[in-house]
Amino acid sequence: MHKNDFKTSSCLGKIREGSTQTANKLIAVTLKAMKNFTLLLFAICIAHISFSQIAPEIEWQNTIGGENYDELHSIQQTLDGGYILGGFSYSDISGDKTEASNGGYDYWVVKVDSFGEIEWQNTIGGNSDDFLYSIQQTFDGDYILGGYT
Repeated sequence: MHKNDFKTSSCLGKIREGSTQTANKLIAVTLKAMKNFTLLLFAICIAHISFSQIAPEIEWQNTIGGENYDELHSIQQTLDGGYILGGFSYSDISGDKTEASNGGYDYWVVKVDSFGEIEWQNTIGGNSDDFLYSIQQTFDGDYILGGYT
C-alpha cells in the first residue's frame, strides 16, 4: 500500500497509513479525500455513540480546596473503597485545606471515603515549588508519590 493511500480504520472512517494525526486533523483529511462518504460515516458513528451509550449516574461529587490555586492531577480508588487524590496547592489553611503552605506550591494529598468526604490530608514540600502529578496506593496500603520539586 502506498503511504498516501487510505485504509479502513475504526468508526472515524479512513486514515493514512502510519498517520499520527489528531482526531481533528483526521476529520479534515478524510473530508478532503471522500467528502460525502466520510461525512455520512462520521454522522453515523456519532449517532451510534450518542444513542448507544447511557451516561453514568453520578454517585457523589465534591468540590474541595483552599482560597488560592489548588490542582489535583491523580486519583485512585483505595483498598478501603475510598479514593486518594494527589496534586498541588498554593493555599494556606482555608476552605477545606487544613494545613498551611510550606512556601510556594506544595504536594497536596487528600484521602476521601467512598462518599467523597475528606478523611485526612497532607501538605508536603519545601520553601519553593513542589508539584505532585501521580499518586498510587501500594499493595501494603501505603502510598507512593511522583512529581518534582
